[in-house]
Amino acid sequence: MTDRWSCSADSATRHAAQLKKTEAEQMVERQRKCGAGGPSEMRDGGLSLQHAVRAGEELYQQVHSILETVSPNTFQQAMRRMTTLRINTEDRLRGVAMLILEKAVSNPTSSVVYANMSRCLMGMKVPCKGKPGETINFRKVLLNLCQNEFERGFKDEDEDEALSKVGEAAGVHQRWLGTVAFICELYKLKMLTEGIMYDCINKMLKNEDLLEGVCCLLSSIGKELDHEKAKPRMDQYYRQLEKITHQGKASSRTRHMVEKVLDLRRNRHQV
Repeated sequence: MTDRWSCSADSATRHAAQLKKTEAEQMVERQRKCGAGGPSEMRDGGLSLQHAVRAGEELYQQVHSILETVSPNTFQQAMRRMTTLRINTEDRLRGVAMLILEKAVSNPTSSVVYANMSRCLMGMKVPCKGKPGETINFRKVLLNLCQNEFERGFKDEDEDEALSKVGEAAGVHQRWLGTVAFICELYKLKMLTEGIMYDCINKMLKNEDLLEGVCCLLSSIGKELDHEKAKPRMDQYYRQLEKITHQGKASSRTRHMVEKVLDLRRNRHQV
């Protein structure tokens, strides 16, 4: 998967640049090397750097507090709090996006709330680091992070590691499924395109260990993807799934999940 999701969704003609480490990540590294607030930490920045570090810490603590308490009932209040925060640099924007993504993938039952929060923030812009006069928005930052998280389950053809590495640890696999659930919610809110979702399906269908992700995606947004114009493509996907159940190579658990997805389509995606 070479195209950046943020570029595809923006219909951009160039790939998005990789973002540098966030202020939060740099802060952790400084604390490990020097000790929190140690004199050597401040040699080249003086009190201004110390103030910036404290301000960053306070920001992430506030965001964490909002994410811990947000719910459908408190959503509007949470968004009012979020929009008052001083998110004015690329590092801070990326740090906030990372916190939201982390909460979404580790709490997939609440991914709808975090996706809606992302939708509200998607137009937030800050100056682009190292590019005077340019800006970067929350949507691009978040989609790049989501793509990186999703692609942890895959390898390029020239890599030696097995694709099934994503399933080695149950916790890692559950986190990856949480990522799939979150990107489905982002798609429902028009933050991701159909083409990106088809690309995700194609990638997952190539490995049996990742079929649970296919089932998760199709159970969530299969109805939206399965329209008349896309019927030939969707027919192909479902034929591949049906073939898996007939081959008998997949585990009984996987076959059961696939059968449920096939039944859902036969019933025209009516639960």
